[in-house]
Amino acid sequence: MKLTVGLYFPEPYSPHLHLSVVRGVREWIKDSALTVWLTDLPASEVTKSGVDNTDIRGHQFDLRWDDGELQALIERHYVNYIDFRLAGSWRSVNLMTFLYDDRNVLFDIRLDLTDEEMTGQRPLIAKDIGESRLLEALDRVDPFWAVVGVEAFAPDVDEILRGHPVDFGHAYFGTRLVRLVGSEPMAEALGTCPKVVHLPGGGVYQEWNLPRWWEEPGYNLLESRIKASLRTLRG
Repeated sequence: MKLTVGLYFPEPYSPHLHLSVVRGVREWIKDSALTVWLTDLPASEVTKSGVDNTDIRGHQFDLRWDDGELQALIERHYVNYIDFRLAGSWRSVNLMTFLYDDRNVLFDIRLDLTDEEMTGQRPLIAKDIGESRLLEALDRVDPFWAVVGVEAFAPDVDEILRGHPVDFGHAYFGTRLVRLVGSEPMAEALGTCPKVVHLPGGGVYQEWNLPRWWEEPGYNLLESRIKASLRTLRG
């Protein structure tokens, strides 16, 4: 099992976006070697159909962190996997790219869990990452939203508009979504949430830890306001 941080963007894949995510977790990596899995698909030609017809396992390429070299690789090739280890604990981490379609992209940060962590008796965010470092990374990258959880998967805008549940028990709402909903309506909806953290960049991290949190009136209000804002987004 893995702890997953799913970073969702309602926009096409681009090397610039990919690099912003990798650089957002730079402080987690320190001096760990990176393993980049390069595909034969040119970055300039990335589409959902192109990725579906490509061997996303690619070719293994190992390097030490180097901004220029990594940027050159991602600007030339579509990269589905990047592997590294956390500084200090050397826990294995995988960054995976997933295209819903040609206008929605997800970057999954997946961390291996220990047997003790899988029992659910420890905090969701492991000590060797730390909540502060996770929130700093989310604030730097500023996805539209991010979902945090064991084997979590972030839905895209179109899935939610088709009726997919708004499953955001532990989640970050980015500055763009906060602006769409409105800071005051967002704050009102989160008024009964047990934990809300307003980040420096303008995004909001929230945790609903209560049993059956999706039945809470405050969460229902949050869901309705998010859905109304997404209809505006898609026009």
